[in-house]
Amino acid sequence: MKHVPARVVAAMLGIKTATLARWRREGRGPRGWFHLSATLVVYPQAEVDWYIAEQKVLASNTSFSS
Repeated sequence: MKHVPARVVAAMLGIKTATLARWRREGRGPRGWFHLSATLVVYPQAEVDWYIAEQKVLASNTSFSS
């Protein structure tokens, strides 16, 4: 299973790494993350892909309901 560093995930989502860290604390964002070291957090690529796809679906549903 491929894993992606948090800084790359943040860039993919168009957010700051600090925002992604806050989301982790709040239980939001892509799931399955874990620490490889004290300073390196990684996410499973499949979870990141699923999260991005889900956000696109939610965004398109929101635009249709307006």
